[in-house]
Amino acid sequence: MIIRQQQRSMPGAGAGIAERPGAQPASRQQAAYRCARGHAFTITLAAGIDVPATWGCRCGASAPSAGSPDPGGGQTERERCMALLLRRRTRAELEQLLAERLADTAQQRDRPAR
Repeated sequence: MIIRQQQRSMPGAGAGIAERPGAQPASRQQAAYRCARGHAFTITLAAGIDVPATWGCRCGASAPSAGSPDPGGGQTERERCMALLLRRRTRAELEQLLAERLADTAQQRDRPAR
């Protein structure tokens, strides 16, 4: 209760920066980030400080700066997908599975329509 009374009596207490005569906002800079899930966002930082290389995204993932290199290590999307497939199966198993799927597709294509 005492603190509130003191604040009321102090000139400019509780006033926004726009209400204070002669006050200027601090200079700022924008930093853009993009997480692996595709969320893009910017944050506002004080000018003159180093921009962090990563920032936490709202989804919980770590988001590298939009100006930084590709987080995939320079691999294309196809190369990343192939690397994930090779973690679960051997190349021979993948080739056999592909051959089976192609044969099934060819059979379905050759069937007469009803």
